[in-house]
Amino acid sequence: MNSVIRKILVLLLLAPAAVSAQNGDAADSLFLYRQSVRQLDFISGNMTQLTASDIRQAAEIGLRVENISGGLRPVQVAQTTTIASLYTQGVRTLGRFRLQGNFAFSRNWEDSLQWNMRGDGIDDGTPYYYATPKAGVFERANYNIGGIVAYSLIREKLYIGTDLNYYYNTATGSVDPRPAVNEFRLQARPGITWRSARHTVGVAALIGYGDERTQVAYKNGMFETGSFYPDRINYMVQGYAGIQQMKEAFKREKEYSGIGGYYAGQWKDWTIKANLDYTVTHITNLFNRPGSATDTLFATYQQDKTVFSLLLQQQKRNSSRQVYAGMTQDNGKDRNTTLNGSSYRFHHRNVYAGYEHLWRKESRWQPELGFLLTYDNTQRKDVTRSHITNYSYVLPQLHAGVYTHNRYHDRFAVHIWPSVQLPLDNKLTAPDPTLESSPRPFTQGVVYPDYYYAGSTLAAVRANFTYITGRLLKQFNTGVTAGVQYTKALQVPDHPLMNDRLVNGHRLGVSCSFNLYF
Repeated sequence: MNSVIRKILVLLLLAPAAVSAQNGDAADSLFLYRQSVRQLDFISGNMTQLTASDIRQAAEIGLRVENISGGLRPVQVAQTTTIASLYTQGVRTLGRFRLQGNFAFSRNWEDSLQWNMRGDGIDDGTPYYYATPKAGVFERANYNIGGIVAYSLIREKLYIGTDLNYYYNTATGSVDPRPAVNEFRLQARPGITWRSARHTVGVAALIGYGDERTQVAYKNGMFETGSFYPDRINYMVQGYAGIQQMKEAFKREKEYSGIGGYYAGQWKDWTIKANLDYTVTHITNLFNRPGSATDTLFATYQQDKTVFSLLLQQQKRNSSRQVYAGMTQDNGKDRNTTLNGSSYRFHHRNVYAGYEHLWRKESRWQPELGFLLTYDNTQRKDVTRSHITNYSYVLPQLHAGVYTHNRYHDRFAVHIWPSVQLPLDNKLTAPDPTLESSPRPFTQGVVYPDYYYAGSTLAAVRANFTYITGRLLKQFNTGVTAGVQYTKALQVPDHPLMNDRLVNGHRLGVSCSFNLYF
């Protein structure tokens, strides 16, 4: 079974690279223009959008280096993160087969990360993970391989196929307590699609399985005595404030299921693409007790996710317009075996809508303007510790860009995105650690600082520059992209537990990538 999956994934990855170099001019245009990149993202999302697309072949392979640093961040995000990655993606048509493949490998180095020993380091609302107050150094390796195989049973009409995705992650820490995390995930989405002259519809079902294993060790035995070194205590975070001292090996068994519906079509001179996916993730948390032959169940958690996305495109001779919108909603609930009931609930909603207008003038300069408005709300409720949070913000963002070329047919693109994050009516119900005799390390170390971060007004500006040429390599078009993003707090709440890093903090990210286009 594993060998068959590997062969399919290798086929998906190699198919894009086999595209003739003569398609380089078309391919680099697809990856240069932002509206085309957004279309490619839709095409790569599922079998229905892939088969509805008129793009027959295009691919890129690239190397990217990125560094992000600064104190203006949530507590469970590293002070400094450096990422080096290799990636490739592409689409191709082979007879009755429509193929899409993608591969990404990244090595992450994170410095001064505290209260977070998750394998991928991402706070997705999931409880039951190890954490420590001590800021440490982490190294992660991420592998993500995926693709789509679609076969036309009735030529250009009826398609069957599946999406495949394999993810593997390792994470290790070099400061006591030292975690070692290994995680994998395998998902498939078999489906069927019908295509007519102007409309394409499809449905698919998601199935998948994952496994995450965590171990914690101390190199220095003195740090294991928590009473003398409280910042070295290893905790199990059971919700959002509920913590317990633990260091046993534990694992998460994950099961994925879901269903999706997809549409692509034409209405007058507009192209319409829409996706709707519903996914259920069920996590079983187990302890591996020393001397025990079986694992011990201590909690389960289920999270339901609904994702909707919409893309409207109007293409004219001298201009193109794009309207895009979407919504993501998560609802999670646990069941703790010790309490014999639920102690934690999570809710998250993100809604966005944007517009882009590109003027395709016959002159060398092609300007582009747009805007994006995002609304985000996150709610957590930890019953055992009487903690309730409700954070919301709106984020308006503007976009200005220009595309041009020189007499050697080299292409250039410059973009800038100014934005401001405006907090709404944020609410926190939690005991004030400064007024209590017994310490609440997670409340003081995470809950309150993140409450102040959520209540801060943040201004950001992002910019990037892209250069693509066919003169460096004869067989391929090559491109270089450099980017920068700077974030600064304009206003922060005033409170005795405020961390100075927010008041005087900032966040700076820089990146550079080198790409080949096929």
